[in-house]
Amino acid sequence: MDLTQFALWKSEDLEPDDLLGALSLLAAARAETEGVEIGLIFSARNAGLTWAKIAEAMRFHSPQACQQHVSRLSARRSEGP
Repeated sequence: MDLTQFALWKSEDLEPDDLLGALSLLAAARAETEGVEIGLIFSARNAGLTWAKIAEAMRFHSPQACQQHVSRLSARRSEGP
């Protein structure tokens, strides 16, 4: 994630091939972010937080929407690249 963000900050100074390289890292950055998200949610659940509280913190409209989001993320991670 850091490399893609750095490329964005320095985009005016980068060559087209460097920008393409940064774009190719986005899938890995997305997977890393999703892994952190799932980990934090499971940690919150293990700490006793309710789905309602988690949904509120993550700005979902309902606990069910939050749970569905987690299910989709988990399914994507188990499918692999």
